[in-house]
Amino acid sequence: MNSLGILKMAQGVVERLGDRAKVYIGAGLVGLAVLAMLLFSLFRPAQIMTTESVRNLIFSGVENASEFVAATTDSYATVKVEEVAKKLGIPIGKTSLIYEGVGTVQAGFNLKDLVVSDLDFKNRVIKAELPAPQILNINLDIARSSKIDDYRSWFGPAATADLYEEAQHEALAIIREKACSGNLFKAANSSAKEQIRTILNKAGFNTVTVEVESGNCAA
Repeated sequence: MNSLGILKMAQGVVERLGDRAKVYIGAGLVGLAVLAMLLFSLFRPAQIMTTESVRNLIFSGVENASEFVAATTDSYATVKVEEVAKKLGIPIGKTSLIYEGVGTVQAGFNLKDLVVSDLDFKNRVIKAELPAPQILNINLDIARSSKIDDYRSWFGPAATADLYEEAQHEALAIIREKACSGNLFKAANSSAKEQIRTILNKAGFNTVTVEVESGNCAA
C-alpha cells in the first residue's frame, strides 16, 4: 500500500473515531442534563426551610396579605325611612322615603394570621390553616342606588339630605346582614383554598392541605 493509501486509511479512522467521540460526548451531556433535572426535582422543596419562608411565599402570591380579598358580591336592599316635622314640639307632618341601595361586599382574610404546619420536605407535604373569613369592605354604589318613592303628609317637608343619608346607612346594614347570612364566606373559603393550593403546588409541594374556618361577621 502506498503512502497515499495509508494516509486515506488514517483519515478514515480518525473521522470514524471522531464521529463516535461526538456520539459519546453528546450522550454524556444528555445524561448529565437528565440527572441534573432529576436532582432539581427531588430537592426543590428543600429550598423552603422554615414555616416563615412558606408564609412569605404565600404573601408574595397574593395582592395584599393583610386584606386578601377572596370573594366579592353585589347585593341590594330596599328601605323605608321617615321624618316627622314638628313645630313647638307638636307634629305637623311626616315625610317618607323609599330607597333602594345597591352595594358591593368583599370578603377575605388577614393572612398574617395564617398558620403553616406539618412541613415534610422529603415527601413534599404541607398544611396551611386559614383564619376565619370576614367582611373586608362594603360600599354603597350611589350611581346604581336610587329613590323609589317619597311622599309627604300634612306639612311634611321635602326629603332632606339627612333623610337620604339615613336610608343609605340602613341599606348598607341590610346588605351586610344579607352577605353574612348568605354564601359569601363559603365562596371566600373555597377561592382562598384554591389559590393557596396553587401557590404551594408551584413551589414543589404535591400534597397540600388547606384548612378553613366558618365566616366571621363581627364588626
